[in-house]
Amino acid sequence: MRTLDRLGVRSLQKSGALAFDIETRWGSLVFCCGFTGDDLRPYVAKYGKGLEYMRTLLEGRPKQLGIAHNGPYDVDLLDRAGYPTSLYTDDTQALWGNALEPELAFQDDEASGRMTRKGLASLASLCPTMNVPFWKD
Repeated sequence: MRTLDRLGVRSLQKSGALAFDIETRWGSLVFCCGFTGDDLRPYVAKYGKGLEYMRTLLEGRPKQLGIAHNGPYDVDLLDRAGYPTSLYTDDTQALWGNALEPELAFQDDEASGRMTRKGLASLASLCPTMNVPFWKD
């Protein structure tokens, strides 16, 4: 994984699709944001390194797809942190939950105390072509 820099921004801006996902601290502080484009090379902008390049990517460009996971949450926190985005066009959580796996509830079952996972880590572990084990507990 590379720290986001000018060369990374240039490469990512050429992508037809740009995926992004944030990680937070204390529920509301944007700690880092990961990006990948058509070539699937990962870049990260984290507190203290690369955040200054995020704004350019999050503005997007005409006809560029912006893919997030639980995008409304990420877009809201990015906006509050001073990184407004017009890039967001598609959402893997919504697409997976509504189209590919509609039988997964993607919500807490409060009556039984059981929680169904809807995060990117859980969904990636369900995708057989990715061969990715669940990595978060």
